[in-house]
Amino acid sequence: MQLSKNGQIVMDWFREIAKIPRCSGEEARISEFLIKFAKDNNLEAFIEETTGNVIIKKNATKGYENSKTVILQGHLDMVCEKNQGIVHDFSKDALKLTEHEGLLRATGTTLGADNGIAIAYALTILSSDEFEHPPIEVILTTEEETSMKGAEFFNPQNLKGSRLLNLDAEEEGVFYISSAGGIDHHMYLDFKKSKPSLDSKYKVLISGLKGGHSGSDIHKERGNSIKLLARTLAELNSKFNLELADFNGGSKINAIPREASCAFYIDKSFESDLNKMIKELENLYNNEMGSADSVTLSIEKNHEFDTVMDKESTDKLINVLLLIHSGIDHKSVDIEDFVISSQNLGVVKFEDNTVIISNSLRSSIKSLKTAMVQKLDIIANAFNLRFESEADYPEWQYKPNSDLRDIACKLYEDLTGNKPVIKAIHAGLECGFFADALKNNDIDILSFGPNMDGVHSPDEYLDINSADRVFGFLVELLKTLK
Repeated sequence: MQLSKNGQIVMDWFREIAKIPRCSGEEARISEFLIKFAKDNNLEAFIEETTGNVIIKKNATKGYENSKTVILQGHLDMVCEKNQGIVHDFSKDALKLTEHEGLLRATGTTLGADNGIAIAYALTILSSDEFEHPPIEVILTTEEETSMKGAEFFNPQNLKGSRLLNLDAEEEGVFYISSAGGIDHHMYLDFKKSKPSLDSKYKVLISGLKGGHSGSDIHKERGNSIKLLARTLAELNSKFNLELADFNGGSKINAIPREASCAFYIDKSFESDLNKMIKELENLYNNEMGSADSVTLSIEKNHEFDTVMDKESTDKLINVLLLIHSGIDHKSVDIEDFVISSQNLGVVKFEDNTVIISNSLRSSIKSLKTAMVQKLDIIANAFNLRFESEADYPEWQYKPNSDLRDIACKLYEDLTGNKPVIKAIHAGLECGFFADALKNNDIDILSFGPNMDGVHSPDEYLDINSADRVFGFLVELLKTLK
């Protein structure tokens, strides 16, 4: 397929951008490039002092002076990864681009189509007088790939728009209309250590689970190794009155934990019963999970721990882990198969005389996120545990009535003959920060983009013809928003 004239201009701009290093936290050179571009094109532009975000504004074309201002939003930074053996300095080297069978890649490195394509789209529109459009505000944020600093701390006074087009999606024909907010919750159980009074020491390991992302995979009903180990420990403790030496599960709070282990002492007379019980529990868990997942329970004699937790704290830990919910909390009645709220018991670890229990909460409705935090606080208070919440980020709540969505959907169907796929994502997007900060603008948001794959890895590619088609749609959408 031959590229359109405008599609070629988009790719020319993308190739220009690819010459400029722009890893997360190192966006200064791309920012300077954009400010010079704006000056050369007689456009209002500035860099936000607190965030480093670049904002460029363009007046409406004739006949659109009274139309609602449209915000075009993307991010400046890219994930900088390379294959082993590739000589490339991301602090100074231009990307080496290759094109094959309509796909654009970088040689041995990430491509930065996430989100360089948004920058290329913006530059193509801002540099041309041939497109009809309302007043335009372009905001390109910093550190999206790491902290979302640019979106979190931008100054809402710098934007007047009431319609925002986020150009950071990766599937042509898919419109995103909601994303989850989130918060991390930690409990701290302090305990006393003592020498064990029992003689046989064992370690139980839970493994073999699929795990996955606590947002995008939570609806798949996969097993949680920490929850399964807590159940296992409860059964063992009730029968053998064990002495707990260690409990460790999960590695990242936003990942469904795949493995967990505990170490303990029991009376020697229970050894044969212990092995039998472990096998029975393994069969029980696999039966419960069906085809969703599978788990292996293994037991080893001996471990490296020479102290144990006091009995009261052991009982507390088991009960707290049993009470904490992990999985789907609420599903949408408006969007098919969309998870509104969820909780992931992500990490449990011993540190000196403290057990740290960490949960990741997500919800696209703020009040439901608050309710989940309250439940965890109640559990912590009931067992006299210290607790705190951190890393709170806002949701982008689904808007039942959206003129922007309705206009975009009708236009897409008119242009392509196909209805767009409407999706909500159970993970955080920059859109959540804009939805929260610009709520006084009655902000209406839509997210879309061209086909790309392998993002954040050296396998990343951009479908060039898809980028052309999506740009054509963007131009027509701006023309329609009169």
